[in-house]
Amino acid sequence: MADIDAEALLDLRNDPRFGALDAVRPSLRLFSALGVSRDEVAHSQLIAALFDPRRHANWNALLRAFLRAVATTTSQPRVSSVLSGLSADWNAVTVHRERFHIDVLIDVRAAGGGAVIGIENKIDALERPNQMRDYQSALRTQFPGRSTLLLFLTPEGRPPSTADANDIPCGFVSYASLVAAIGTVRAQLPTCDPDSSVLDVVERQFREELMGEPSPSVALARELWIAHPKAIRLLLENRPRFENLITPYEAGIRAALGAVAFDYYPSRGDVREIKFQHPVWSDNRPITFILHEREGRLDARALIWCELLAQHRRSLTKWAAEVNGIIPGLIDEQFRPVSGWNCWHRVFCEEDWPAEATIENGLSYTETVAQSAIQRTLNLVALLQPHIKASS
Repeated sequence: MADIDAEALLDLRNDPRFGALDAVRPSLRLFSALGVSRDEVAHSQLIAALFDPRRHANWNALLRAFLRAVATTTSQPRVSSVLSGLSADWNAVTVHRERFHIDVLIDVRAAGGGAVIGIENKIDALERPNQMRDYQSALRTQFPGRSTLLLFLTPEGRPPSTADANDIPCGFVSYASLVAAIGTVRAQLPTCDPDSSVLDVVERQFREELMGEPSPSVALARELWIAHPKAIRLLLENRPRFENLITPYEAGIRAALGAVAFDYYPSRGDVREIKFQHPVWSDNRPITFILHEREGRLDARALIWCELLAQHRRSLTKWAAEVNGIIPGLIDEQFRPVSGWNCWHRVFCEEDWPAEATIENGLSYTETVAQSAIQRTLNLVALLQPHIKASS
């Protein structure tokens, strides 16, 4: 069995695709970096800008390509009818945001036949009651005598549940139509055109973040899984785990602070948190030091549990004001809850996940990582120690 395992690992190591992983560096995900990777308002603003003559040099080609993509993929005859009646000789196009509450409204005027096209963009949100019926009614009422069309745009191309089949045409469209249009236009642009690089970023965003297509590095990793399942399972089964930190971390903390009592979460299965309170600090300073694994990071922080905060709120608030009188802005006098982890409250004035709290992003759980975690925790203790002693 050992020889078979060794052979499987050797095959994986010798696979050139495995070596290529070392050179893989993820491209900057601009939308994720800005915190809007699945934000509907941000994406609606982007779509409007892509089709707006006032904001995008290649709006014409992109809007035509998008409408062609919709026309060639739709299975709805009434949608095809509106698009086929749209004349090629546009003389004016106006794009609106949130007109009649519709995310994007495109008014195409042409001597040979124009149209008003509404786009309702849904990424994760569901429709409110009668939403699409209300938008159909608004288009029919506000643009009498005009050819009108409502498009329901989602990453997967799901049909709307609130449209009226007997009102103006309401087509359902996937982001694949936008991606196809962007790809068509980008292929026609010279590489040096600024729009080429911008459209490349937008296309990758739509493909990877919204439509769930794998990035090149993810695709490569999947290929390796398929080719070497035994070796990769063997690596996963024997990978370092959070529990490997427990013994050295606790030994280091006890060596510095004395008889510390540790607690763990969860109490069964794989541990993800080690917690303790300082053994000699008074009970009305219930600060918990936590080393925890969260979202692919190993962090060490000083926090207060919600029930203990409620119990000691008055003395803690007074203490925080005294500390901030010495070092302004050190302690969060409101003891705000940590976003996404609301039973724990801040001690220090800090962001939800401050960079300085992170011990490691790779989660290797080595002895070096354990020593870094000990040092980070003891630094937090040292930062609070003078103020705890002074107020005891």
